Order: sequence, then structure tokens, then C-alpha cells
Amino acid sequence: MSGKNEAQCCARVWPMGAMRSSQCLHKAKVTRNSFPYCGRHDPERIAEQRAAKDAERQAALAEKNARWDAAKAANAEQARRAACFDQLVDALHDLTALYHSTPGHDPTFVDKGRAALARARAK
Repeated sequence: MSGKNEAQCCARVWPMGAMRSSQCLHKAKVTRNSFPYCGRHDPERIAEQRAAKDAERQAALAEKNARWDAAKAANAEQARRAACFDQLVDALHDLTALYHSTPGHDPTFVDKGRAALARARAK
């Protein structure tokens, strides 16, 4: 090899619009496995950059999954409460009727219970 090629990066590049590759024109800065590379095509640097990007992607994905799991848990809790709604309305109806039938009851409690039942059944 000539002296010019020894100081040149050995990586193959594809210029924009080119149909074939050519050798990188940058000067070599490091030698890896007896091949000269410029700073842009240094395999170790590229591996470090890929590892850093992969770590960022994994962190973003973990955050997204955590938000998704939290939303799924909230939806499950809302569904569980909605499934109990009819039972709660029936229980309130029974309690209001029971309290109304006892002597010496407070009429405001019964009125509040009936109002709550009317609002619940309207939904």
C-alpha cells in the first residue's frame, strides 16, 4: 500500500445518490484489528453510541410500559367498582327501607338516602 492509503480510513462509504461504495477519505485516527479507522467509523465508538442509544430506548420503553400498566390497573379498578355499583344501590335501598321502618327514625337520613338512590339510578 502507498503511504497515502495507510493514513486513510479503511471504511467503505456510500455517498448520497451513489450506486457503489468508495473508501472513506478521512485520515485514520485509530487502528482496530490492524485496520485504520477515522473517528467517524471507529467500530468501538460506534458500538458505544449504539449501546447508549439502546439504553435510552430501553429506559423510554420501560417508562411507557410503567404508564401503560398504571393505566391498566386504574381501568381494572374502575371496572371492579362499576361491577359493584348495582349491588351498592340495592344495599342502600334496603338500608333506607329498613331505617324508614324503624320507630323514631330521622327523616333527613331517609330523604338523603332516597335522593342518593335517585341520582344513582339516573346514571
